[in-house]
Amino acid sequence: MAAGGRGTILRNYEQWKTIHARETEARAAAERRATAAASPAPPTGPAAASGAAKKRLSYKEQIELTQMQGSIEATEAQLHGLEAAMADPDVIADHRRYAQVCTDLGIAQQRVAALYPHWEELDGRSR
Repeated sequence: MAAGGRGTILRNYEQWKTIHARETEARAAAERRATAAASPAPPTGPAAASGAAKKRLSYKEQIELTQMQGSIEATEAQLHGLEAAMADPDVIADHRRYAQVCTDLGIAQQRVAALYPHWEELDGRSR
């Protein structure tokens, strides 16, 4: 059929075969383009390399992992010191000092809570 739904007058069977072959090839090419557009190409170049590199630690992360245990120990020591300060009668008597110790204690607890999962992630990727 011609454009607009109107019929085409063909002279013979050979002319129909030629037109049919062109239309079939055009449809197949359109399907290939649609399939290629729908399915993303596999990553190549630096993007593909980064997928494999995510499993390994960078140099900076390796240094961070070696220093992580010291950071955790220092933060926990600070946490224990602040807990001891909260029990000190002199700190309890001064409400401003006590409020500051409570604030510092909350910050230290958040740091410890953030350090452990990060350490576990780096340690897991290093193996």
